[in-house]
Amino acid sequence: MRIMAAASTCLLTLSALGSDVPGWRGQDGSGVYPDATPPVSWSKTNGIAWRVAFDKWSNASPIILGDRIVICQEPATVLCFKLADGSLLWKAEQQYADLAETPEAAEKIKAGKAELDKVEPARKKAEQALRKAKEAAKKAPDNEALKTAVAESEKTLADANQAVEPFKAFRFPETHDVNGYSSPTPVSDGKNIYVLTGLGTLAAYSMDGKRIWGRDVGRSKNGWGHCTSPFLRDNALFIHLGNRLICLDPATGKDRWSANSASGWGPLGFITAGPEKRVLTPAGDWFDAVSGTQTAAKIQPFPWNGPAIAGAVSYKLDENGASACEAGTNGTARELWKTDIPKKRYYASAIIQDGLAYNITLDGTLVVLDIKDGTLVYTQNLGLGGGTCYPSPFLANGLIYASSDNGRTVVFKPGRVYEQIAMNTLDPFRSTPVPCGKKLVIRTLKELICLE
Repeated sequence: MRIMAAASTCLLTLSALGSDVPGWRGQDGSGVYPDATPPVSWSKTNGIAWRVAFDKWSNASPIILGDRIVICQEPATVLCFKLADGSLLWKAEQQYADLAETPEAAEKIKAGKAELDKVEPARKKAEQALRKAKEAAKKAPDNEALKTAVAESEKTLADANQAVEPFKAFRFPETHDVNGYSSPTPVSDGKNIYVLTGLGTLAAYSMDGKRIWGRDVGRSKNGWGHCTSPFLRDNALFIHLGNRLICLDPATGKDRWSANSASGWGPLGFITAGPEKRVLTPAGDWFDAVSGTQTAAKIQPFPWNGPAIAGAVSYKLDENGASACEAGTNGTARELWKTDIPKKRYYASAIIQDGLAYNITLDGTLVVLDIKDGTLVYTQNLGLGGGTCYPSPFLANGLIYASSDNGRTVVFKPGRVYEQIAMNTLDPFRSTPVPCGKKLVIRTLKELICLE
């Protein structure tokens, strides 16, 4: 496949994206890049083609479209760089005011947010003070001074809440400091770029950075924030936010259908059984991708990561065990097998290669299963030296790359016996590295780095 481009445009088609990476873990979300030959070894000073520094971080993975890299930045910024040298091509903001229908509405939102920022710190401080006062009083329930401190703290918080009340509509959704608002990875159909933020803002951009449409799609129902990425398939855009799975028209951003499904952390899955196509949510709910009809409920929930799809089978490896579910015709689904694996969180999503499933626990233990029957092939401490394995493993060069958020990446051979090839060190990152051709692009917390 070749990139098709006119001199004055950058219109790509999915069939022509070649080695491009238009969304989370590639074109299909598998994390397998059969044509990529990225570096195997590097360090903080060796193997770096270029690097660009930032003052704000993001967990979103880069996407690569022809000669362009698109990344995100806290809390809701989209940036596009030239793949060859890291030069900035364009930048767009995606907060609430940026998507307002009129300049007057935008100014109202900005003014309200400014007023909220003045009074919100006092409310948070009062909230923390009350929490500490209650903890102290709980340890000494008969202490009258501590009871008085609780009452005074409650009064202070009530006053602070009253001051915030007129501006609550301008408050950002709750999130965890590690998650932020820019964790969803953008996605592209080769013509436009679609960006979802944890604020609940969704927008489409041309390759030149022109906003085509933008809208508010709701708020996360989870106090830890939102990170599930938008997903494209068959000229349909899918998002999962605020316990709602929504299918949209990519051209207009308007809903085609929506359905209830509890939100999770990992990506959506897409599975095909004959002519039937289904969307899988982290809650374990399966929906017909065209009509939105629910075909299964809670059959394979993924608390933290996403499914690994091979053919008509969805594979799961996470803290509640491993399983395989096969999609059948007429909306049916059946469990093929279920097995126990190390009972730890798996923030990373698994990969499937040559009949084996690979995933890593949050603390860096590799778990390898035979996908035929779920037999545990082996486990291996990857020696990543601490940190948390938020990045998902990927396969390129015929090798598997696995990373920790401390910046260490181990490279090893797939197979039934563990064989390490290299251990690499970089600055900390939580996004999943992206191979493209001979390059490896990594969005660290402070930089965008291109290894070659």
